[in-house]
Amino acid sequence: MFSSSGAVPLPVAVDQAGLKLDGPDGLKAIAASRRVRLVYVTPSHQFPTGVLMSLSRRLALLQWAQENNALIVEDDYDSEFRYSGRPIPALQGLDSHGRVLYVGTFSKVMFPGLQLGYVVVPESLIPVFRQAKWLCDRQSSLLNQYALTDFIGKGHLAKHVRRMRHCLRWAAACIGCCFTSAQQASAD
Repeated sequence: MFSSSGAVPLPVAVDQAGLKLDGPDGLKAIAASRRVRLVYVTPSHQFPTGVLMSLSRRLALLQWAQENNALIVEDDYDSEFRYSGRPIPALQGLDSHGRVLYVGTFSKVMFPGLQLGYVVVPESLIPVFRQAKWLCDRQSSLLNQYALTDFIGKGHLAKHVRRMRHCLRWAAACIGCCFTSAQQASAD
């Protein structure tokens, strides 16, 4: 997607706290030799490692974006389904300088066939994104959008997410028990 618009994707290392900012393979070193204008991150579940970006790393990334006049695309594709620990705030919620574009999809939370996504943009970018949506996407089903708006407005989405969290925590616990039992059986 980024390459098709002329951007040159650059890999940045990830450690146990998420996207690295410091060090020779960190964002700051890579950005020192190139004009980095946009950073794409999945801080709630770094793909494919599963690492969760720490709060201190999130704050450091926001500071770096402010200092370098860069934008951050935060793809929070599965933050609703965190199974352990306290939730860490999204970058978008921590952003006080309008640097974060928060993107997500209802396909993960609801069902894949819904095919509705969203982007939360800084207020200054709303006109640009409204125009881009009008030019590029006239295929989104209005019926699905209206139905989802009603579903969210009546509190059903929040109930659905709570119910799914419970079910998925239970399933994860069952898998963990099975794994532990299998390990013990193979050790005997």
